[in-house]
Amino acid sequence: LSAITMMSAVALMATSGWLISRAAQMPPVLDLSIAVVGVRAFALSRGVARYAERLVSHNATFKSLSAIRSSLYIKLESLAPSGLSAFRNGDLMSRLVADVDEIQNLPLRVFLPVTSGLVAAVFSVIAAWLIFPVAGLVLLVTISFVAVISPWLTSKLAARSERETADFRGELAEELSAFFTGSADLLMLDAADLSLAKISSLDAELTTRSQRLASSLGVASALTVIAQGTAILVSVATAIQAVNANQLDGLFLVVIALIPMAAFESVASFPAAALSLARVRGSAQRICEVLDSADPVAEPETSIQISGDEITVTEVSAHWPGSTRSAITGIDLLAAAGSQVGLVGGSGSGKSSIAAVLAKFLSPSDGRYSLGDIDSIN
Repeated sequence: LSAITMMSAVALMATSGWLISRAAQMPPVLDLSIAVVGVRAFALSRGVARYAERLVSHNATFKSLSAIRSSLYIKLESLAPSGLSAFRNGDLMSRLVADVDEIQNLPLRVFLPVTSGLVAAVFSVIAAWLIFPVAGLVLLVTISFVAVISPWLTSKLAARSERETADFRGELAEELSAFFTGSADLLMLDAADLSLAKISSLDAELTTRSQRLASSLGVASALTVIAQGTAILVSVATAIQAVNANQLDGLFLVVIALIPMAAFESVASFPAAALSLARVRGSAQRICEVLDSADPVAEPETSIQISGDEITVTEVSAHWPGSTRSAITGIDLLAAAGSQVGLVGGSGSGKSSIAAVLAKFLSPSDGRYSLGDIDSIN
């Protein structure tokens, strides 16, 4: 549908150019009827195809985003709570929202414009070649430059920066979340200015990267305009000589000038597609870091029937995911049915870690922990 839209635009420009030139010769109206019908048909097909393409592409994209979000939530369910300690809250929120939303640019701003643009570009070159081979050759060279060299140059200028933007965006979200959550403590400790300075620094870095992106796209737009102007000037100049030499019908002179104007619209989005691909890749990597995280606790393959209700902990050690430092070491505990056990200790001594092991939110790295006659580690 997208390719039909672009090809209709090229055909509309070419047909309308021929119609204007032929109408200037004041021919019988019937001589213009086919061209008039063609202009109407291409204009209608362009609008209908564009509308249908928007419906189909966005519907498919929203379905894919739903699948990604569902996969992430299922993974979070198996990671929570201990497995989430490897991610900071604000950064995790950025992965779940901003990075997932960025994935929609893969079909809409990368695959779709590139594939349909290539089809429309080939169609334009063939159409120009059939009318005037020299114009087709000139269009092939210039449009290939825009389709290949311009995205490559733009990617070299800003692609690396765009891949890193997702990390900065996540860090900024974390700092903002930490500032608003702990604003009372920051103000009490007179540390608010320090936190605000870090937020300003991250914001300035993101602004710099955005400006770099704008400059790269500006260079790409300039290259596109130069290539388009070159194609028009060279094609028209050679076509005028062919008309003077009676090698080309003068009616096609305007057509040769108008085809590049529509043809270059099909490849003008290629540089932006290259940068979108870099952003999508960075966001996809951050999403995959969550999806590929090891589950902190291995679930049993089948349900287990427990006989006995005594909890026994023997020489248990454990560490939180993402940390090599042991949270608890050599813990022994016996809790009979109906008994009460108190965990006493200073902050950071491991009380919450022991509770996490007992609730099976955290798997021990060593020792034995059993409920009745069932070994809960295995």
